[in-house]
Amino acid sequence: MKKEALIKMYLKYQLIIFPVLIILASLILIIFVIFPQIAKLISNNQQLGRMNQSLTSLEVKAQQLDTLDEAEIGRKLSISLTALPKDQDFVQTVGVIQSIVSLSSFSLASLQFGQSPPGNLGASAFAVKVEVSGPKIALPQLLESIESSQRVMKVTSLEVATTPSGDIVNVSMSIIAFYSSIPQSLGAIDAPLPKLTEEDEKLIATLAKTTSTVVVFEATPVTFGPRGKEDPFE
Repeated sequence: MKKEALIKMYLKYQLIIFPVLIILASLILIIFVIFPQIAKLISNNQQLGRMNQSLTSLEVKAQQLDTLDEAEIGRKLSISLTALPKDQDFVQTVGVIQSIVSLSSFSLASLQFGQSPPGNLGASAFAVKVEVSGPKIALPQLLESIESSQRVMKVTSLEVATTPSGDIVNVSMSIIAFYSSIPQSLGAIDAPLPKLTEEDEKLIATLAKTTSTVVVFEATPVTFGPRGKEDPFE
């Protein structure tokens, strides 16, 4: 009886049931087959577009690298590292300070390194305490030479004691010497090639004009001549 009822129902609604089944089958096919394929195709196209964009960027970057002057870049890097070294260059700093003191007609009495000064200085730094003596009239030149030297330094404190003569002064000063580590990462390989701005070029040109005060210490052998008379019987 149930079978006959189902057959009658099918015959009565077959014009509706058949299209509904087709629609349901089509929806299942779209949801589980066609839509994933379309999504995958879109994703592949997007990935291909990104790859093509990266390839174009790499080609442009390679062309720019081919046009760079390695010698000029090396010269600018050397100037920059002299002004702002990548580490605590104690030996170079001592040489710079000794040369400035000597050229300013002062004599160096003592030099001591201190801890990094507190505060946000914009770069790493270490302190140097210097005691010198020299003509009072040359003190402004000494201070200006320190702060305008090719090595980036700054005088943070100053104590001046005048000798009885009045022309010679004993000076105790604290100097901050700056340095900055080189970046470990230069960005993504397909990132645009960074370029020096106009302000960067002007700064490098200014540093290049500054007279280098770096002193290289070399050991000089001492030769002792003969002592006394060549002929002891004369």
